[in-house]
Amino acid sequence: MPGVGRQAPLPTQALVDARAWYASPAYQEILRLRTDHIDGDVVLVGGVGDGYDPRERAAKLRAETAA
Repeated sequence: MPGVGRQAPLPTQALVDARAWYASPAYQEILRLRTDHIDGDVVLVGGVGDGYDPRERAAKLRAETAA
């Protein structure tokens, strides 16, 4: 299934921190190490609510891709 890959849902503060890290001069300096050698995207989005279970989500994605 195209578009299904690794996901790491983040709570709100972690999302804020991740965006700050991504924009940091230190990460920008090494960003090409990822983009030149890995075919994929990093998408930072919010919306993971209380009670979210990443294991449940992963199981659902595995089931969908196995079908």
